[in-house]
Amino acid sequence: MSHDGPDQGRLEEEGGACIMYNHLGGFADRGRLDDRFVALMRRLSAQNGWFVPVSAGLDHLLAQRSDPVLSERQRRQLERRWLRHKICFGSA
Repeated sequence: MSHDGPDQGRLEEEGGACIMYNHLGGFADRGRLDDRFVALMRRLSAQNGWFVPVSAGLDHLLAQRSDPVLSERQRRQLERRWLRHKICFGSA
């Protein structure tokens, strides 16, 4: 199965969740949206997804867990992954 956005396809195939934020920086030039960005957003909006504000999505995920507290080890792992991402990709 071919996907216009490989990350979108993988997320869909794995039944994953995504928190999406975009300020359109780098996706717009002189008031015109980038064609690839438009195509990917159209593809995403056509999916049978559950598009909700972040708080509703996180509340839903929290309600699905029996123990929502991270262990110290899990917290450290997440913090290291976040730091590594920031070092490699910056804040953009």
